[in-house]
Amino acid sequence: LCVSRLAGCQTCLLPIVTQLIFRFFCSFVCGKFITCLAGCVRFTRFPLYGGLWRKIRILRRLGLCYINKMENKKTLVLLSGGQDSATCLAIALEENEYVEAIAFEYGQRHIVELKCAKKLAELAQIKLKIINTDFFKDITSSALIGENEKIKNGNLPNTFVPGRNHIFLSLAAVYAYEQKISKIYTGVCQTDFSGYPDCRETFIVSLEKTLSLAMDYSFELNTPLMHLTKAGTVKKMQKLGKLD
Repeated sequence: LCVSRLAGCQTCLLPIVTQLIFRFFCSFVCGKFITCLAGCVRFTRFPLYGGLWRKIRILRRLGLCYINKMENKKTLVLLSGGQDSATCLAIALEENEYVEAIAFEYGQRHIVELKCAKKLAELAQIKLKIINTDFFKDITSSALIGENEKIKNGNLPNTFVPGRNHIFLSLAAVYAYEQKISKIYTGVCQTDFSGYPDCRETFIVSLEKTLSLAMDYSFELNTPLMHLTKAGTVKKMQKLGKLD
């Protein structure tokens, strides 16, 4: 009836109505009713009157704009379970409508943080994806993944895992790409980076461009803690009312 009135005609619309009902059911699941409506009309090749196709195209554009707007509000947080990632999660939840998290099990000695990540995701009621990346011990050495290696400080601490943040962000980007998420939050910090080169802002800016080019997709790497100290992150959590 709606299509008939919009078209300004009394022609029998049983074939197209049947298709519309089927397409509506499918589109309801996908949340893309307007797009499916336009596709249905085109599929049935029904003779359109009164500028119906033009009106549907307008509705379709509006529907796609709404869908794109919703997709832009989706965010992925790298959640290790430590202080910095927990603060990042709190900020992401404050700034975005939909948040997911991703964590990595890479043979870290502080495996307790992964348990904390699960607990944080549970408290925030968000989806948490855990990726197994325990191959690091096969290609590099670090006190962070070596059970018997003693932790030593220096210009480059022996807790540095070469390529860790690079690989984590790349894997996160692949997952985000599949989930149609463009915004990624990570808790790297240049102010208190302990000598880790993959925590610097220049690295993040460069990787953002590289990932966007590699997948032909516009990624946005957010580093809200980049210029905060550890004390600053605590104050940030307190300001957000998340420090319990």
